[in-house]
Amino acid sequence: MATTKQDAISFSSPVDGEYSDGQRLPCMGERIGKCRVLERIATGGMAVVYKVLHEELEVVRAVKLLKPGSSSEWCERLNTEAKISAHLRHPNIVEIHNVDVWQGGLPYIEMEYIEGASLDDKIATHGRMPVPVAVALTFILCNALHYAHHCAIRLYGKIYSSLIHRDIKPANIMISSSGTVKLADFGIAQPENVSLHTVGSHVLGTYAYLSPEQLTLKRLDQRSDLYSLGLILYEMVTGRKAFPQRAVGELVQSKVEGNIHPAVALVPELPAKISAILDRALALKKEDRFASAEELGRTLKNALDEISRHPPR
Repeated sequence: MATTKQDAISFSSPVDGEYSDGQRLPCMGERIGKCRVLERIATGGMAVVYKVLHEELEVVRAVKLLKPGSSSEWCERLNTEAKISAHLRHPNIVEIHNVDVWQGGLPYIEMEYIEGASLDDKIATHGRMPVPVAVALTFILCNALHYAHHCAIRLYGKIYSSLIHRDIKPANIMISSSGTVKLADFGIAQPENVSLHTVGSHVLGTYAYLSPEQLTLKRLDQRSDLYSLGLILYEMVTGRKAFPQRAVGELVQSKVEGNIHPAVALVPELPAKISAILDRALALKKEDRFASAEELGRTLKNALDEISRHPPR
C-alpha cells in the first residue's frame, strides 16, 4: 500500500464518511487516535491510507485503515502485516509506529509517511529510466529484501527466520523527494513454507508482477520475490511491462510459458551484463534464477560499477 498521494483512486472505493454495518471511514479533519486526518492518499483492496498529523509529536504520518465491511480474513491480514512490519527496521523499508482500532472496530496501522511518489507514478510520468538509475534502485531494493528475507520475526507465538514479501511491485516502492527508496506494504507477506490466512485457490497480489509459481499456486520461496524484482527492473529499463497483456488468461499463459520479449530487443543499447541479469532473474524455473537477494544485489553492483562512476545511493 503506497503512502504517497495517488493520481487515481478506484471508482468503487468507499468515500469519506461512508457507512457499512455500523462502520464508517473518517472525514477530513477527524481524529484517528492521536492523529488528525489531512487527506486521503490511496485506496487498496482492503484498506484506505490517509495522510495525518500526529498532533502531540507534530509530525506527519500515514494511517492505513481497514475498509468498513471487511471480512475477518482481512482483519487478520492487517494484524499480521503489523506484526511483521514491527520487526523490520531498515533504512529502505517503511516503518510502522503504532496499531489501534478506530470507531466501529476498524483496525489501523500508523506508519511512516513518505513525501514523494511511488515508482509506479515515476514510470507512468517519465517512462523508461536511465539504465544506471534503474540498476542502482534495484540494488538498493535487493539490500532491503535481503534484510527482510532473513529478519527473525515472532508471529503468533512462533519465531521465523525466513520471510517472503509476495507483493513486490512499483506501487509498493516509494521514492522520497530526497531520493530515498522505501519498500512498503507487507500486507500479504508470510514466513517461507508457512501458510497463513488461507484463501483456498485464490491468487493474491497483482498479476502482472507475480511469479509463475504464484500464479500456479505452487510452493514459494524467496526467489519468487526476486522474479518480481526482475520484472520491475525490466519495466524501468524498457518503459513497458514484461507482460503487457490486459486479459488475465492471456497474461497468465504467457507468464507460465516464459514468453518474455527480450529487453535488449526493445533497448538495443542495453549493456550485455544487464540483459544477462534480466534473463537470469526472469528464468521460468526458480532453480535457474539468482539464489538470493544478496547474490542478485552483488551482481547488479558489479554491473553498475562498469557503467557508472556514481555509487548506488
